[in-house]
Amino acid sequence: MYCSLYPLYIHRQLPLIGVACILCYTYLDIYVVLKCIELFCDRLLTRCVMSNLLSHRSSPSKEGGSPHVVELTAAADLPQNVEKMFYKENETKAAPPQDDDPPAYSGVQSREPLQNEIVNEEEEEALNSLSCNPMEDRDSPTVKSTQNTLQPKTGKHYEKERLVTYPVMAMTQFFTNNKTVALKVTGVLFAIGITVYMVVACCKNFIRALPLLVIWLLVVAYKIDIFVKKRCGKAIWNVFRPTYRCCITKMNWIKWFFIACIVVGFIVWIVIDTSKRPRQFIPCMGYFVFIFVLFVTSKYPNKVVWRPVLWGLLIQTCLGMIVLRTTAGFAALNWLGDLVQVFINFVDAGVIFVFGKNFAQHYFAFKVLPLVLYFSSFISIMYYLGAMQWIILKLAWLMQISLNTSATESMVAAGNIFVGQTESPLLIRPYLEDLTTSELHAVMTAGFGTIAGSVLGAYIGFGIQPVYVIAACFMAAPCALAVSKLVYPETKQSKFLKHEGLVLEKTKQRNIIEAAFVGASQAIPLVLNIGGNLIAFLSLLAAVNGFLNWFGGLVDYPQLSFEVICSYIFMPVSFLMGVEWQDCFKAAELIGTKIFLNEFIAYQSLAEMIKLRDSGIVPKIQPDTGVVNWVDEHTEAIVTYALCGFANFGSIGIMLGGLGSIVESRQSEMTKIVLRALVAGVFVSILNACIAGFLYVPRPIVCDHMLATTNWTYTEPGRLFQCCSSALYSNETVFENCCNSFNWTNTGYMLNCSALSG
Repeated sequence: MYCSLYPLYIHRQLPLIGVACILCYTYLDIYVVLKCIELFCDRLLTRCVMSNLLSHRSSPSKEGGSPHVVELTAAADLPQNVEKMFYKENETKAAPPQDDDPPAYSGVQSREPLQNEIVNEEEEEALNSLSCNPMEDRDSPTVKSTQNTLQPKTGKHYEKERLVTYPVMAMTQFFTNNKTVALKVTGVLFAIGITVYMVVACCKNFIRALPLLVIWLLVVAYKIDIFVKKRCGKAIWNVFRPTYRCCITKMNWIKWFFIACIVVGFIVWIVIDTSKRPRQFIPCMGYFVFIFVLFVTSKYPNKVVWRPVLWGLLIQTCLGMIVLRTTAGFAALNWLGDLVQVFINFVDAGVIFVFGKNFAQHYFAFKVLPLVLYFSSFISIMYYLGAMQWIILKLAWLMQISLNTSATESMVAAGNIFVGQTESPLLIRPYLEDLTTSELHAVMTAGFGTIAGSVLGAYIGFGIQPVYVIAACFMAAPCALAVSKLVYPETKQSKFLKHEGLVLEKTKQRNIIEAAFVGASQAIPLVLNIGGNLIAFLSLLAAVNGFLNWFGGLVDYPQLSFEVICSYIFMPVSFLMGVEWQDCFKAAELIGTKIFLNEFIAYQSLAEMIKLRDSGIVPKIQPDTGVVNWVDEHTEAIVTYALCGFANFGSIGIMLGGLGSIVESRQSEMTKIVLRALVAGVFVSILNACIAGFLYVPRPIVCDHMLATTNWTYTEPGRLFQCCSSALYSNETVFENCCNSFNWTNTGYMLNCSALSG
C-alpha cells in the first residue's frame, strides 16, 4: 500500500483498495468490533479494580478505619457500568468525616462497596474469569495468606495503571457513544471508494465492469427509494393526491379507453405479425382456447372479476415480448443468464474438494444436487442482508396496484419467483389464518405454477437455456394470480387489501456466516427429497414400462409405454402451444412426465435431446424406427416454459404438508381446493409456453460441436448450412470441411464456397 502514496502508481493500487474495502465492509461487522473492544477494555479495567478491591479488603487502612472502605482517587473517571458492579450510591447524604475515617477527596461522591455482594451470576462468572484470585477460592488458606501480604496500592501505582487503561477506555467510550456516526462515516467512505473504483473499472473495460455497475445501480436505487420515502414521501403524495382523486372519479372512462386501445392494438399487431409467420397463429389461438377452458371450469364463473385476470395476462405477455421480441430485453436476460451460469460454476470448488476431480462421472449426484445447497445458502444470505425482502415488497406492490389483488397473495406470488412452494407462505405466516378461500387458492396456485430459486441453478446445470428459465420465473408470478382468480374467484371481502400493514418477518441469523450455514442446512432435506424421489419415481417408471411392454406385446405392440400414453394424451395440448406436428409427441411425453412424475426428470430428458441435437451426428428421426431423437430450438423454447413449474402430483403432498403444518386449522379446506390449484398451476406453465410459441423469433443455432467433426452422415442439411454460412465460424478448417467433406447435391441448399473462402 506504500506505492499508493504516489500518483504514478495509484491506478495499480485501486484494485487492492477496492477489494480491501469490500472485504472490510462485507465480512466485518463494525458494531460487533466496537462492542468487542468495549468488552475487552471493560474486562481489563475490571481486573485492575478487582485487584485493588482485594488488596484493600485484605488489610485495614492506615488510619485504622474499616478495611471495607476503599480509596479510589479516580472513581469518577471509571465507566458507569464498571462502577455499578462494585459500588452503590448512598441513598442519604454523606456523614461528616470522623476521626477514624480516611480523608475525603474533593469532587468524589461518597460511596460504599458492596461488601462481597455479587449482583448476579453473570457478574460472578466474569469476576471469576478475570480476577487473579477466583471468587470461589478467596477464602482458601493460600489466598488468605496472599491477601494478608498485599498492601494497599499507593497513588503512584494506581496512576501507572491508569496510564495503560484510561486511554483505551476513553477511546472505547468515545466510539461506543458515537457508533452511529462512525458507521455512517464508514458507509460514506466505502460508498465513495466503491464508486471511484467502479468508474475506473468502467473506463478500463465497460463490458467487464458491467456486473459491478448493475449492482451499484440497484444499491443506489434502493437507497434513493428509502431516502425519498422517509424524507419526501408525504409531500410527494400531497402533490399527486388531486391527480389521483381525479383519476379515481373518472376511472370508468379511463379504464374502458385503456382496454379498447390495448385490444385494438393487440389485434392489429397479431394480424401483422402472424402474416409473416403463419405458424405462430396456432399458439395465439391456443392461448385463448385454454383461457376459455379455465373460465368454463371455474368454481364461480358468474363471479369472475376480470381486472386481475386481464392485467395478469397482460403483464405476462409484456414480459414475454420484452424477452423474446426485443433485442435489448433478450440480450439483458441472456447476459443475466450467462452471469448466473458463471456464478453456479463456482460450486465446482466445493464439489471437487468433497468428491474429487472425477465428479463429472456422476454429474447429477455430484453437480446438480450440490447446486441446490449452494443456491439455498446464497438466497439465505440475501434474506439476511434484506435484499430479497426489498425486491419481493416492490414486486408485490406492483402486482397489487395493477391486478388489484390483496397484499398477501401478491406478496406470496412475488416471493415464489425466488423461493419454493413451502417457503413462500412463510412470508405471510401471521396472516394465513385470516386468508379467504380464494386467497388460499392463489397461494397454492402460485406455489404450483412457479419454481424455487434454489433449483433454478439445477435446471441450468442440466444445460437448459438460462434466459428461458429466468423469464418463465418472472412471467409465472402475474399469470398465477390471473389464473387463480379465473379458476377460483373471490367471493368474500379480504382483510388485506392494502400492503401497508404487512411486515415481512426478519431473519433470526446474527451474521452472514450463520445465514449461509442455515441456508445450506435447510437445503439438505430438499436435496435428499429430490434424490430420493428421483430414485423412487424412475424405478417405478421402469416397472410400469415393463408391465406396459408386456401388456402391449400380447397384441404385438411391445412399444407401449408410459411415455407413449402421455404423448397421445397431451399431443393436442402441445400442438396448441405451437409445437411442430413432428415434435408434438415428444413434447407431449415431456409434459406428461412433468405432471405425473416431476419436472426434474422431464428437464433431464430435454437436456439429453439438446445434447444430441447440438452434436450434429444424430438424425432427428431414427431411420429404422421413426422415433424422434431430438427437437428443434423452437420446440425447445416452448417446452422449457411448459416444464417450468412444480405442478405435479408429488407436489400435492409437499404443499399440504408444508402449508398445513403452518395453519393446521385449515387443512380440511386445503384438501378440497388442492386439485383445482394443481390444475391451475399446470395451466400457468402452459400459458407461458403459448406466449413463447407465439413470440419466438429464430436465433442462431449452436454450431461448436457440429463443426468440430466431419461425420455428417445423419446431420440435418438445413442446420449444417446455417453453421457453414455463419460468419462467426468462418475459417480455413470450416471452409475445407463444409465445401469438400459434405455433398450438397440433392439437399436443396447451395453453399457459396467462393464467398466463404473470401
